[in-house]
Amino acid sequence: MAQTSDLSADRNAQSTQQRLINAAIPLIAEHGLQNLSFRVINKAAGARNQMAISYHFGSMEGLLQAGLLQALQPYVAALGARLDALLERHPADAVPVAELAAAMLDPMMAMAARPSGLIELKFVSRVASSAGEYGLPLITRELTPATHRLIALLAASRPDVPAASLGLRVVFGFNTLLQTLAHWDSPQLWPASVQSVEQLAPALHDYLVGGLSGPLPAP
Repeated sequence: MAQTSDLSADRNAQSTQQRLINAAIPLIAEHGLQNLSFRVINKAAGARNQMAISYHFGSMEGLLQAGLLQALQPYVAALGARLDALLERHPADAVPVAELAAAMLDPMMAMAARPSGLIELKFVSRVASSAGEYGLPLITRELTPATHRLIALLAASRPDVPAASLGLRVVFGFNTLLQTLAHWDSPQLWPASVQSVEQLAPALHDYLVGGLSGPLPAP
């Protein structure tokens, strides 16, 4: 009987944690963190205990980390699968830069095309811009393994460019994708009419390829 009660308590705790995450992501995506209180998130999640966030996550930072894991894990998994597939088709030192760019771009395009995925991208973008000193480190923590794989493959095919420069190019590429796709539906940002996220794919791919494969400037 005690074991059954413990299992029920565990399920209830997991349910509350998930409801808090699911409530926080769209609230932060829309409003940012500046005026967002524990009380507002608790209410949206239907959590009766006003200390629920502190109890389950320790702090707002802990809640953000859980939200980022939920938002970014599918992207990281899809990117990893794309890199695995590239290594099945190409030697490790000859993966085309255009295909590495597509591996970065396509999974994020797929997120932006889904309402829930777009909200998650907006959430990640908001955390990056409004979560103070711990926002970007949290995002970096989730993306670092995939980023290191990309840099290694890029460095193998571009030995003429210092690894540090390639690393920055990959970081700039991720940031461009995130900020562009998180806000693709904000028409005031675009000089031309953008009717769908798919319209952005060719230009974004060209931008990534140019940035990742461009030569070093002459000394």
